[in-house]
Amino acid sequence: MALILNEKYVSKLASYRLFITNRFLRIFPAYWFVLLPLLFMAFDGKTDWGMMEAYDLHSDSLNSGGFVFIVLSQIVLFFQETVLFIGIEPNTGALFFTSDFTNSNPQLHRFLLMPQAWSLEVELSFYLIAPFILWKSIKVIVGLIIVSVALRLFIYSLGLNQDPWSYRFFSTELLFFLLGAVACQIYLLTHVTQL
Repeated sequence: MALILNEKYVSKLASYRLFITNRFLRIFPAYWFVLLPLLFMAFDGKTDWGMMEAYDLHSDSLNSGGFVFIVLSQIVLFFQETVLFIGIEPNTGALFFTSDFTNSNPQLHRFLLMPQAWSLEVELSFYLIAPFILWKSIKVIVGLIIVSVALRLFIYSLGLNQDPWSYRFFSTELLFFLLGAVACQIYLLTHVTQL
C-alpha cells in the first residue's frame, strides 16, 4: 500500500478522496456480488436454512436494535469485526460488549451471512487511515508498530489471548499493515542505491 500511495497518489490531500474511492470500488462491488447470491440462495425455498439458520432458530433472541445492527453491518461491511466483541443478552435481546463472544448464546456472529468478511472491515479501516500514516516518516511508522505491539502485549497480559483478541482487533493488527510499509521503505532504499 505504501508503494501505491507514494507513486500513484503523489498529491497528498487532493488524492485522498480518489484513493479511498478506488479502494472502496475494489472491495464493495465484489463483496455485494457474493452477498446477493447468498441471500437469494437463502430464500429460494429449495434449500434448508443453512447460513440463515441463526435467523430461523434465534430470530426472537435479538431485539429490533440488534437486528438492525446485524443487517446494516452486512450491507455497509463495517462493524463486522465489532460483531465478534458483542454478545446478546438472553432476557432482553439487547447487545452488549463482551471479552469472550463464545459466552453469548446465541453468538451474534452466527447471524453473519459471510462471516469471513470481518477481514475486509479490518482492511477498509486501514485504508481510511493509511494515507495519514504512510505519508509520514519511517520513525512515525516504526513508533506506531511499537505501540501496536505494546497494545497486543497489554491485552494478552489481561488474559485476552483468545479469538477475537488474538487476530481480529484492528489496533493490534495494524502492526502487520505497517510492517508492509517498512518493507516498502527498505525496498525503495535498496532499489534506489542500486540505480
